This record gives sequence, C-alpha cells and structure tokens, in this order.
Amino acid sequence: PLAGAVRAARHELQRRHEKSSDIVLCPFTSKVSDFQLSARFTLSPAKVSPTFAGLIFNATKDGSKAIAFEVSTQREFRIRKLNGTTWIFLTSGGTVQGWQKSNSIPSTASEFELLVQTKNEVFDFYINGNFVISQTITGASAGDFGITVGPVSKVKVDEITMMTNTQTVASAGKKGK
Repeated sequence: PLAGAVRAARHELQRRHEKSSDIVLCPFTSKVSDFQLSARFTLSPAKVSPTFAGLIFNATKDGSKAIAFEVSTQREFRIRKLNGTTWIFLTSGGTVQGWQKSNSIPSTASEFELLVQTKNEVFDFYINGNFVISQTITGASAGDFGITVGPVSKVKVDEITMMTNTQTVASAGKKGK
C-alpha cells in the first residue's frame, strides 16, 4: 500500500493566451520515481476548441523533461513527453497531436479524476477510476509535478495528491511527506 502523501487545495486556473499552454508546478519537488499522482478537474468549455488541462510530472528544474497526462473538452485524452524543447506524443488514436477518444470522460463539462501510477518505469493511467492505458517510459527522471492548462482553457483543480510507499519516501529523505 502507498503511504506518505502531499496534497494541494482547490485552485481555479485560466489560460487566456490563444496559442500556447502553460504549466503550474507545485512547490514540492518529488525525488521518487515510483508514485501515485491524482487530481480532480472540472474543465469549462470555451469558444476555442479543444480546451484541455491535466497533470504534469517528472518535470526537471531546467524545463527540459516532463510527462503530461491531459484531457480535453472533446472527451479525449493524451500522454506526451517533453524532450528538450519538443513534445513527443506517446498516444495516438487517429487524431492530431496524440488525442484519443475515451468513454471514461462522461461529458465536456463534468468533473473528472486523473490518476497516474508508476513503478519501475511502467506508467498506468486512469480516468474516473477506469484504466485507459499503460506506457513504459524509459529515462523519466524524478522531478516536480503540477497542472497543465491549454490555450484559452479554464479549469478548476481539486485535491492534487501524490502518494508514495514508505520505503520509497524514506529513501528520498522525506519520510511521511
């Protein structure tokens, strides 16, 4: 079982720029590679489509590496990996930019929960408690985590939680946190 948790309270975020997304990182640096990260989101539909938001994790301080798990108002999700200045799409469902349709996203305006669980470079992704995909992602270093917000996107984020097992937390020097 997982022990040790870091939690953040409810936030409302809005990205007004029409072309670029943004990243908001939590003020806690994770030094563990095996963890469970989750958050509840409510994504508001907008005039520009698709709007999206999601979790970002394993983000390095220099901004050269990260992994993102995102959902859109089009009932789609994607996983992408930052390598230097280039995003590599790890999912593909026949749509552009790695978006895949999912019945786990019930509607464009409802609340949903994203969860990623990782152990030994295997990442399992869940939406609303439903398993959607598993990816082996090599070279993902421990790092910061937070939220991504797409262009012209408005999102409410509640209960960002990172959990690790006690052994992993102790080895990172942050037992119980």
